[in-house]
Amino acid sequence: MTSLLHADLTGTIIGAYYEVYNHTLRAYPESVFERAMLVELGRRGQKATQQNAYRILYKGQLVGIQQLDLFVLDEVVVELKVAERLTALHKAQGLSYLKTVGKPVGLILNFGGAEPEFDLLVEDKVMVFPVAYQDRRVVHLDVLKAWMSLCNVQLGIMANFQANRLAVTFLRT
Repeated sequence: MTSLLHADLTGTIIGAYYEVYNHTLRAYPESVFERAMLVELGRRGQKATQQNAYRILYKGQLVGIQQLDLFVLDEVVVELKVAERLTALHKAQGLSYLKTVGKPVGLILNFGGAEPEFDLLVEDKVMVFPVAYQDRRVVHLDVLKAWMSLCNVQLGIMANFQANRLAVTFLRT
C-alpha cells in the first residue's frame, strides 16, 4: 500500500484549517486567515513561514517573484484562498508553487465558501503544455496524453493563452 508523503503533517495542517474556518467569519481578507493559520499551526507545534519570496529566472535573468502564503516546516506549501469555490486555476497556481520550491506536497485551503473546502496537491511529474488557439478542436488531447504516457507523466496542464482569460485544462493518463 502506498502511503502519502507527509501524511501526518498535512493532517495537522488540515486540522488547523478546520479550527480557523470554524472560528472565523467568511468576511475577512486572505491576510487575516493567513495570520490565524500561523497562530493555530504554532499552537500545534508546527513552524511555518509566511510570504516567502522566490526568484523566478529565465536564462539567468530575473523575470518574476513568487510568494508562498505559508510554508510549513519547509516541506508543505500552503496556498490560501477566499473564493466561492476552488477552481482549476487555483490548482495550477498551487502546482506552480510546488515546482518553484521543489517540494512534492501542498494544500490549497479555501476560507471563502459556505462549506470548508481544500485540495491536496501532490506533484510527482507534471507536464505543462502552453498553447494558443481559438478552437480547442485543433488540439489533439489523445496525442498529448500519449506523449505524457510515454514520458511516464500522470498529470498534464494545458494552458491556453489565446483566450480572453487564461483557460486551463487538466489531463490525466
